[in-house]
Amino acid sequence: MIKGFVSNVVGTCGLGVLYGFKAGTTHEAFMVSGTGFCVAGFTSHIKCENTYNKIKEKYEIVYQSPVRRNRNSGNDFFFIIFDMRATK
Repeated sequence: MIKGFVSNVVGTCGLGVLYGFKAGTTHEAFMVSGTGFCVAGFTSHIKCENTYNKIKEKYEIVYQSPVRRNRNSGNDFFFIIFDMRATK
């Protein structure tokens, strides 16, 4: 099970977003997005690494951004777009 909060990206027509990878305050990721596309962003935190690996095992990643340093937090960050309709 992939855990996190899910929502839709405002101003898009069917792009979901998965965030807040916390056990206990979770929602199943497959319930979001009319198009099946979902975006998720990651830093080098264990919860992010675990969620990324689960997504990679279960869904097709259609895009992965280059890693960039966040000027505000100093964290390295990247995001992916994955296709929830294309399960493995």
